Amino acid sequence: MKQNGWGELGEQIKRSFAAEPRLAGYGLKARVYGDGMVQIQGIVDVLDEKDQAEELVRKLPGVTGVANDITVCTDGAVDDEDVAFEVSEELRADPQIPDSVGFKVSGGEVDLVGSVASKSEMDRALETAAKARGVREVRSRLKLAEEVDDATITNNVQAAFMAEPELPAGRVRALTRDGVVTLWGNVGQDQVELAMTVAAGVPGVRKVNNGFHKSLVEVDDRIVTRMMDRIAANPYLNEQPIAIGVADGKIHLSGKLDTVEGKRDIDELIGAILDEFHLPGAAIDNKLRLEPDEK
Repeated sequence: MKQNGWGELGEQIKRSFAAEPRLAGYGLKARVYGDGMVQIQGIVDVLDEKDQAEELVRKLPGVTGVANDITVCTDGAVDDEDVAFEVSEELRADPQIPDSVGFKVSGGEVDLVGSVASKSEMDRALETAAKARGVREVRSRLKLAEEVDDATITNNVQAAFMAEPELPAGRVRALTRDGVVTLWGNVGQDQVELAMTVAAGVPGVRKVNNGFHKSLVEVDDRIVTRMMDRIAANPYLNEQPIAIGVADGKIHLSGKLDTVEGKRDIDELIGAILDEFHLPGAAIDNKLRLEPDEK
């Protein structure tokens, strides 16, 4: 691995550190290697600053990886009792972190315990604890308080997207499997990041996967991607609460339709998808309900 010193990329890193008020005074160093790998070194006061430095570097074009060798060091002796007090103060000061979040401290390493309603609350708790003086590492042992079935999560995620004015209706779709949500669609990078954030805040979501680059989605999920694209192109079906999943070649449908014509449309859509993927004999678990609107 050839070391390039600062170089052009190194200078960008240096300017990024200098432009960040929390990091500017530390004199952090970076070594850039020929393959785009960056090693960062220095001393900071809190873990959150160490994480922030790594995040700044990772965002720069040309960086392929970061070896974060920054040391967290505070002035004077800080024992676990001191760390516990600092963590407690940080968590209590953040109104977005529920009282159900607790923690344990050992050797400056913090384990978060208890429960949260969503992945976004979990991430928030991790970020907040990392700000406490004396913390060397933060791990999550948090559990989601509410168990929600996958179809409900998918519907709730789609409803959250519809309520977000910055996300174009029907352009971002979701698939949920065991609480893990995969997103895809045809939107810009800013909207991708927004969609990931919105989905993470839905109760029951354990993790959000970025499937916007379809080549990265597994075979089963590509089938779902195609089906959801076809549904999004149908003005009627796109407004219906339909959840679709595929596992080991078996297609699962749930939700409801309010017209016989809609049922016919979804049947034709499934047939076309099976032909497209050369799966004429695929098993279908169709739990779609026909519930006409009462007028």
